[in-house]
Amino acid sequence: MELLRVRERGQITIAKVLREQLGIGDNSVLLAYVERGRLILEPVPEPGGDLPSIIGLLPSRGEVNPKGARREAQRQRAERWRERHGEASGLTRARARSMPVEGAL
Repeated sequence: MELLRVRERGQITIAKVLREQLGIGDNSVLLAYVERGRLILEPVPEPGGDLPSIIGLLPSRGEVNPKGARREAQRQRAERWRERHGEASGLTRARARSMPVEGAL
């Protein structure tokens, strides 16, 4: 177990012993997500370049409910808007729904 320090720009340095254990090198890609209040970083294997080698690359988190995921993205977007602009900004719910989701592909 290693302690990591978050730098001014949100950067961390992963200890060499951990990088070696996980096979993380220069330009490695990591999948980052929050699970039960913890930040999880998982190395993403290099794809072979063809579609079959890319399928299943990311871990499965069970079935995804598209409507539920969309509702959650809209709720988060509205919450960020309220944090930035306050409740009295005049933003309607319909307008908030039409705004692009940050971080969406």
